[in-house]
Amino acid sequence: MTKISDASLVPSVSGNEKMPTGQPGDLAITVNQIKNHVLWDTKYAVIYCGEWDLSSNTVPTTGGTGAGGAIMKGNEFRVAVSSTTLEGPDGSPIVKGYMARALVDAPGTDLTDETKWLIYSTLTA
Repeated sequence: MTKISDASLVPSVSGNEKMPTGQPGDLAITVNQIKNHVLWDTKYAVIYCGEWDLSSNTVPTTGGTGAGGAIMKGNEFRVAVSSTTLEGPDGSPIVKGYMARALVDAPGTDLTDETKWLIYSTLTA
């Protein structure tokens, strides 16, 4: 560990050293514990990626957070323009106001596949 001017500690490269949290009782956590929590959070994060225009009745395969805009697990899109032929898992048409969330990386274009897409309505009666 290296001391710096304000007497706080800087974690070493291994990440297993304890560092103060600044909480009462000065409980300590490791850098690896923080890293693992952040990785868990991002693994299950939902990231809003914008709106889809489904008027062409095709599902976009880009616009996500992956390399080259690939759609990744957790990427979510709001349908801004309804489709006339695309259907969700329940067989209902996908219309303006619906949300589409990828459940896997590179989910493809079959929005009826419930193992790859979560389609839900944000519309209220």
